Amino acid sequence: LPAMPTTDEKWICNDCTEGRHKCSCCHTYGVDNDDVFCCSVKGCGLFFHESCLNMFNVEVEVENVEVRHPNEEEHGSDSPSIPHIVSRPRFKCPAH
Repeated sequence: LPAMPTTDEKWICNDCTEGRHKCSCCHTYGVDNDDVFCCSVKGCGLFFHESCLNMFNVEVEVENVEVRHPNEEEHGSDSPSIPHIVSRPRFKCPAH
């Protein structure tokens, strides 16, 4: 960062903006919610590949989540948007 953001300014990291994060285990980048997944502990923010979690014997549950295309609302379609159900791993990372 060239300077600290002001307190009234919302700052978002480049990785969040680009929808990718580095796995906290192998340090390889992956696409969020496709290759790497965020720890479910509130405020943790660490991301992991499922295969990396397996090396630590982390218990992983699968949850079904309803998602919509991120820009679907902005493009103004005549047809109503249809939600998609995807399965995502839910876990508490080895840092906890």
